[in-house]
Amino acid sequence: MTQFLRTPWHLVSTMAAIGVLLTACDKGQQTAAPAATDTSAAPSVAVVNGVAIPRADYDAFLKNLLQGKPVPPDLTAEQKNQVLDELITMQLVSTQAVKDGVDRDPEVAANLDVLRMRVLSDGESQKFLKGKEPTDAELHAEYDGDITAMDKTEYHARHILVASKEKAEQLIKKLLQDPTLLKAVAALPKPDEAAADAPKS
Repeated sequence: MTQFLRTPWHLVSTMAAIGVLLTACDKGQQTAAPAATDTSAAPSVAVVNGVAIPRADYDAFLKNLLQGKPVPPDLTAEQKNQVLDELITMQLVSTQAVKDGVDRDPEVAANLDVLRMRVLSDGESQKFLKGKEPTDAELHAEYDGDITAMDKTEYHARHILVASKEKAEQLIKKLLQDPTLLKAVAALPKPDEAAADAPKS
């Protein structure tokens, strides 16, 4: 797979190997073929052992590989075929898994349930948020509200020398625990101000 795909190389290689073995076991059957010209409302991209893979499944699989990003306009025919090959392999392996009863394994069944819930939850979230994007005026109002609510106190950092690192950490901990103490330290005169106020001999 090319680098724009998310599927790990080792997973692709494993699935491809399984697909080859399944194909060898089903020599007498039609394994996969490009879909014929389809004039129906739901066109397919390929037919695997007599089962059509809908165009919608291909598009959803490609979107998943791209992690929801738009399909690159410069996606080559070879890359599209790679995606289709992987989808066909997944169809072959998953069909065999059902024949072997893998879907009845408790752990696999639980993972399928969680995946279904996740997909439904994402779909519902997208449906709820559709058409509810905030306007520029709403974003500005939210920003202005946050700015107004912010603490306007300014603190000017200074160097305070102590005898050891442990003592410094203790002082920092006390300052963070007691905001009034932190303000009192901040109110102390700066070194140059203290020098200016000191009596001159």
